[in-house]
Amino acid sequence: MNDRYDHSVWGEIGSAIALLLLLFFIIITTIIIIVIVIIITIIIIIYYFIIFFFFFFFIILFYYYFIIIIIIIIIIIIIIIIIIIIIIIIIIIIIIIIIIILLLLLLLLLLLVFSISSSSRRIVIINGFTNISRGKCLVFEFPLEKKKNQLFAISVKIVLTLRKEILKERDKKTGRKYNNIRTTTLSTDALTSDKDKDVNIMSIIR
Repeated sequence: MNDRYDHSVWGEIGSAIALLLLLFFIIITTIIIIVIVIIITIIIIIYYFIIFFFFFFFIILFYYYFIIIIIIIIIIIIIIIIIIIIIIIIIIIIIIIIIIILLLLLLLLLLLVFSISSSSRRIVIINGFTNISRGKCLVFEFPLEKKKNQLFAISVKIVLTLRKEILKERDKKTGRKYNNIRTTTLSTDALTSDKDKDVNIMSIIR
């Protein structure tokens, strides 16, 4: 395959990574906004609760026999404040854990992308469409399987849409007719049998 297809493939890798980073920052920003809203709501609730308490306190201040009730209310308020503080701490810890998990998933995905591209040498399965020779392939799945003496081997199931206007000359010479959509599975052996040679994708598809 020509170098121009490699450039287009690496361009798709870059666009996919940029899209993943954008999605990551959108998720983080959304989580931060939700946490800020929760914290502000809790602060407002505490504020109005304290106002209500002092209003109630001044009402019953003139009645000495309500002292025990006041003490109980104060204890309840302290307990509620402690619970709210614990909830805020738990929310912050959960957010930190989610951010760490998202970072690890992003790193794992990037490693997976580059391991796939290094294993298949010329076929990079990323971001939907990949230019292959005289057509475009739509990737449905890319299961990885371990193979003896190989780091990774790839069995790729693709749908190749062959464009008739490009294949008219070949049709005239060979008399072969192509369908608009063809389904094939690229052989693992064909991709990994010879490290020094590029795979002729069109010959496998035919």
